Amino acid sequence: MKKMLVVMLMLVMAPVGALAANKTREIMKVEVVQTNSEDIKYRNAGLIGAFQGVQTKNLVFSINAIVNGEHTKLECKEGHRGCTSMTPGTYDGEFDGKKSLWISFEQPLTHKLIRERWEPAGGW
Repeated sequence: MKKMLVVMLMLVMAPVGALAANKTREIMKVEVVQTNSEDIKYRNAGLIGAFQGVQTKNLVFSINAIVNGEHTKLECKEGHRGCTSMTPGTYDGEFDGKKSLWISFEQPLTHKLIRERWEPAGGW
């Protein structure tokens, strides 16, 4: 009886799993035209901070881009740390079908793959 119940549940749940697996994401090219960044200055605390002094970190909060032929301002959605600075060029983007655009690129020198979340914030 238990085996039959398990088999029936698997048959009922199979279409639900298939629908979840078939979620499609739209792949597109994102042409970054301009990066709008802010230089944030912060001072390290403690004894080690006294030797290092004031440090500056470049945080990117928005970019002007052309996505699918449309001039779009994209805002960073990676929390307080900001997003990685991107030079003007063409990058791979993946639209999740809701409101987020995930941009992937390789960092120079380290060749580390970066994938960050951006959201459209109007035109420019």
